[in-house]
Amino acid sequence: MQPLCVDTSFLVDLWVEYYPPDMSPELWNKIIPDLIEGGYFFAPHEVFQELSGKEADLKKWAQQYRKMFRKPDLETCIHLKEILKVCPGSVDRF
Repeated sequence: MQPLCVDTSFLVDLWVEYYPPDMSPELWNKIIPDLIEGGYFFAPHEVFQELSGKEADLKKWAQQYRKMFRKPDLETCIHLKEILKVCPGSVDRF
């Protein structure tokens, strides 16, 4: 199984539009947590920060699964630097 790195809009759309927790509790309480635990479902650390202004219940869920939010490693930073050379401004800089 290939790991899946998700962004803020993916999580919000999944939560609000496609599979809300009241309609798909197994997805949010079993399937995704199992994928997180196995290292197959994750997001950049910045996604957790971006959830602050989004759905309050999604932010609360995310707090339970902080493990899924990863800080970039050296290899990722090198790739990001190359992307920014070609597409400047495509990533917010803090």
